[in-house]
Amino acid sequence: MQPTLGIDLGTTNCAVARAEDQSVAVLGIPQLVNPGEVRAEPLFPSSLYLPGPSEFAPGALALPWDENPPYLTGELAKKRGAENPSRLVHS
Repeated sequence: MQPTLGIDLGTTNCAVARAEDQSVAVLGIPQLVNPGEVRAEPLFPSSLYLPGPSEFAPGALALPWDENPPYLTGELAKKRGAENPSRLVHS
């Protein structure tokens, strides 16, 4: 049996799982969980945060695939949005 990949693009969280034979594994999704800390988590909050111009230290939002992202997504976006809801996009 070939492996199957399942993606849930939810309004609250997103998740990815892989099924093969009789086993299912939830895959971690890399994301910023704190400034300067990227970690693979099983859920990716469906959140977008638009930081202010000097809200974070230079390099604190760097990702392995984008050194200077213009916005935050995932866990850190959810956390910061709870502190400053006027900059959060979330359903």
